[in-house]
Amino acid sequence: IAIVMQVYVKKVIVPEGQHAEVMLPGNSSVKLNAASVITYKPLKWVLERKVTLDGEAFFEVEPGRKFEVVSSMGTTAVMGTSFNIYARDTVYEVTCITGKVGVSGSVTENTVMILPGEKVSLYVSGNINIDRDINAFETVSWIEGRLSFTSAPLHEVFDEISRQFGVVIVVPQGIDG
Repeated sequence: IAIVMQVYVKKVIVPEGQHAEVMLPGNSSVKLNAASVITYKPLKWVLERKVTLDGEAFFEVEPGRKFEVVSSMGTTAVMGTSFNIYARDTVYEVTCITGKVGVSGSVTENTVMILPGEKVSLYVSGNINIDRDINAFETVSWIEGRLSFTSAPLHEVFDEISRQFGVVIVVPQGIDG
């Protein structure tokens, strides 16, 4: 049975143009944005609360033992809180909504703690940036079907519209200026 616990993996794939909500073992939940994937080991959950993420998701974690979200750029660890993670390609951003969130970079393995209304960004170079006093609820506006952009390059806006609505937008080269 130990082998089954180690190898059985639950994978949730959300295609472009859709959102999904998943109840994890132990009453934690995750809302997945379009074009996102999570995997976890439900049979091993009592020993290790760990999820891998590629995409964007909002987590509401029940208090208890450490809960980890692992992506290619970093790891986010909490005990019980709510937070949003954007982990696509070389972008890794974590926004704390409630509680306290620890974020570790894959490159340097440095860990920073953020509080509600703060966002940490990890970069491929290993650099870490913390933004304080942000509007955290704008970050999770996607949950309500709203898109919000401030000073974003036009190609990022088009990429997100494509992802949210499952459409292809052809953008001429150099449109960002």
